[in-house]
Amino acid sequence: MVVVSTVYTHWKYAMKLQTLVSLGMVLLMAGSTAVAGMEYEGERNAFNRFHGKGKFTSSRGEVYDGTWVDGSREGHGVFTTPAGDRYDGNWSNNQENGQGKMTWANGDVYDGNWVAGKMQGEGTFTSAKGEIFKGNFSSNVRQGKGVLTTPAGDKFEGSWKGGKKSGEFRVSLRD
Repeated sequence: MVVVSTVYTHWKYAMKLQTLVSLGMVLLMAGSTAVAGMEYEGERNAFNRFHGKGKFTSSRGEVYDGTWVDGSREGHGVFTTPAGDRYDGNWSNNQENGQGKMTWANGDVYDGNWVAGKMQGEGTFTSAKGEIFKGNFSSNVRQGKGVLTTPAGDKFEGSWKGGKKSGEFRVSLRD
């Protein structure tokens, strides 16, 4: 009974794999630019992968317009979401990497360095409320030296750890 069950399970997965491979082959042979709500306009390589300049629109309405290398976002590109988020900058291996500017739908903006899809290194974060932090980031949080300027014009200059003020600070009040 166990042997029959195991064989059936392997057969079931083999059939799923065969179906996926067949679908992939049909899509590859058709070379279609529009598949199930997705659309790509642009250059391709010898393996029919996105390569060079191109614009991809996902079935969810996300758009990437930029450079591709062998099917991955690489180099400069602009990514937008239906919600209104927008990233304009460098990419590596399908992630934000290098200099880039992210503008969120809520009005927050980060302009600075990215590593593997995260704010990393030097950058400036401006909140929709008007706070401006210029300094270092690590994994999307304030880390190291930086200056926070409030909407009222007050400045807090010092070190940050885990996104919070740490140690001594130089405070300059607008008044």
